[in-house]
Amino acid sequence: MSKVEPALRWALPLLTLAWAAVLFWLMTSTRGGEAAVGASPSALARLVAPAAHLGGYGALAGLALLSSWTWPRLPMPLAASFLTAALYGAALELYQTTLPTRTGTWGDVALNAAGAAAALAVLTALRRWSRSRAQR
Repeated sequence: MSKVEPALRWALPLLTLAWAAVLFWLMTSTRGGEAAVGASPSALARLVAPAAHLGGYGALAGLALLSSWTWPRLPMPLAASFLTAALYGAALELYQTTLPTRTGTWGDVALNAAGAAAALAVLTALRRWSRSRAQR
């Protein structure tokens, strides 16, 4: 075991939780999302918002998967990582429906899940590719 692995074993789960907290702030605060993409509903903001959902929940799922790889005894890390990100995104969208200045939509739930699935597909492909190169 290298000297980096013990640090990653603890740092990745903490980073995952920190990113989940950032997403919570962005998705639920009255100024969080607007502060990140700009307050005006411009064409750029309408393009950035879906990208933020895809990227934000893709990053959450990716961090969860990387965390599970550092804790190899966890069962079904790919499914657990996807469900963690997708259900967290759905819960935040549901919570947004209770806030006076926010709206939760099914489209955003789908974007959150799509971002999580895309990130996990890329990470899984990269891991398989790196393992196949290592075996050569």
